[in-house]
Amino acid sequence: MRTFFAFFLLLWSGSVWAQYPTMQVTDLTYDFGTIQEVDGPQVARFPFANTGSGPLYILDVEEDCTCMEVRFPRKPIAPGEEGVIEVTFSPRGRPGGFNRPLIVNSTADPVRRLFHIKGNVIPRERTVEDYFPDKLGNVRIYSRYLNLGMVPKTGQKESTFRIFNQSNDTIRFQPVPPGVIPAKISVTPQALAPNDTGFVHVVFDGTKREGYGYFNYSLTLPYREGDQYNYLPLFVLGSIEDEARDMTPEEAKRHAHLELDQMTQPLAEGAPATFQLKNTGSKPLKIHQIRTNCACLTPKVTSQEVAPGQSTTLSVTMNEAPEASARSYSVVLYTNDPTTPTQRLTLKAQPNN
Repeated sequence: MRTFFAFFLLLWSGSVWAQYPTMQVTDLTYDFGTIQEVDGPQVARFPFANTGSGPLYILDVEEDCTCMEVRFPRKPIAPGEEGVIEVTFSPRGRPGGFNRPLIVNSTADPVRRLFHIKGNVIPRERTVEDYFPDKLGNVRIYSRYLNLGMVPKTGQKESTFRIFNQSNDTIRFQPVPPGVIPAKISVTPQALAPNDTGFVHVVFDGTKREGYGYFNYSLTLPYREGDQYNYLPLFVLGSIEDEARDMTPEEAKRHAHLELDQMTQPLAEGAPATFQLKNTGSKPLKIHQIRTNCACLTPKVTSQEVAPGQSTTLSVTMNEAPEASARSYSVVLYTNDPTTPTQRLTLKAQPNN
């Protein structure tokens, strides 16, 4: 019996070995050399052969960049046959040298093989459309959404945005009526010559904006082009926050300080997520405002002011059924903690089964 079993194992192992594929590759790196961005996508080819005695399957190819598109044989490669892995590389917007890895997973040994494509991209000449992609009539701008970023609650934020006159006439910008938004909007030069660049200046006054958090104002910037009057539709957006201050640990102890028991909580319909907010500083902690990124959330705090050494509870309730797929929501706290005046919490909602 032992002799028969040993003979069976020998036959079985021999049959497995006989069916073992081998992936033979001449080059694991494809060098494009120097290529021009204007020439568009380039193709690298990696020929290979199955020098084993069993069918070779390419399971998949892992790549780390959307600039690559990979094609590989979906059918098994029989012993003695050849195949090709093709990698299409797009140089658009990727000037300079590159060296991108690819991992080929197959039924050969080793099951994972590392390939590379490399080269150097000579960038194309930049155009007006590249610098000013957003076209508003004959005026071009990088984006009609003028993002100011963080605007201090107790001060002003000034930002400048470039515009371009693509028309054959001089464009004359008119003053923006005051009071439209809590900001001063101006254009220099007011008379913008054809094919010339100007600047939109925004000075936003955070003291004139009620509350904290995200804002988005729409406005129309009037201008005259030849005998025609027109308006430039723009949006001014940003977030009102208190500026964080750098302090030593000893200095921070002399102020209010918010400490959270956790930053992330699961969330389900009808079951509130709770956070403990503790004031570990020596001054009262004031919660100025709580904002969420969804009207489906209702935040509630037991106390807007927390004495030193005391805690309060923040509960957040979802007042509608979760979406069909998992989703994350954010809750933002605005306080008088000088080191971290803005705290962002995450709620992870799971779909109902």
